[in-house]
Amino acid sequence: MENARKFGQFTYRLSNNVLSKKDAKNFIYALGAEQLQTIGDTYLLDVFLSKDNCVELHYHPNASELTYCISGEAELGFLNMDTMQWENFVIERGEVVAIPQGWWHYACAKTNETHLLAIHDTDRLETIFGSDILHSTPNELLAHMYCLNEKDVERALSPIKDTVVIGPPEDCNRHDRRNKGLKNAMYTNRDIKERKEPKKEMERASKGKKHLFDQGLQTAFEMDEYRMAPSYASHHYMHPMAICPNCFGYR
Repeated sequence: MENARKFGQFTYRLSNNVLSKKDAKNFIYALGAEQLQTIGDTYLLDVFLSKDNCVELHYHPNASELTYCISGEAELGFLNMDTMQWENFVIERGEVVAIPQGWWHYACAKTNETHLLAIHDTDRLETIFGSDILHSTPNELLAHMYCLNEKDVERALSPIKDTVVIGPPEDCNRHDRRNKGLKNAMYTNRDIKERKEPKKEMERASKGKKHLFDQGLQTAFEMDEYRMAPSYASHHYMHPMAICPNCFGYR
């Protein structure tokens, strides 16, 4: 019976290899060929999350994934590369989600003490995390490609300096930023006088879909186009990245 507790060629304690740890309730253990040579074509991620914490968006270029819920409840979502549609699934204890190789996906805990086991069909898992893509891509490139204001892009992405893995980060203060600064965000780097619109137009923009139809906007496309108008964006305090400054002539 003594030998049953020994770890070696055929056994391993997952807690000896911590992939990522945010705090005492949010962490991930990993097990692959580097930890256990006899594992075969398998790689495990043992994931522990508390409510509202997420394994950030990422993809595996060399493996498909089967995520099994051991306890708690989790939401998993991915971009279906066959249909180019976003899909979300909620799983509880005893349920699984299959994620094909290379698909962009995430997992979020909906309850405390959520425990997931992610099984991959490779013994050496490759992972590309969304945070690495965002902080490594030049801001000027993103701004040029998607017709965005470069300073707004830089401001939005500046907090992302390292791989997140489990988000949001502990020092996240987005709620404070939203309360203090979002209402003024539309006027950053713009002349406030140029942003002013006639009062009547502002009132119409604030009354919602009913008045969109009153204006003869019969299709969803037309309504979306109206919502992108500078007057609507200004009145509803949309973030400057929500509109195209070059397209509307605001620089």
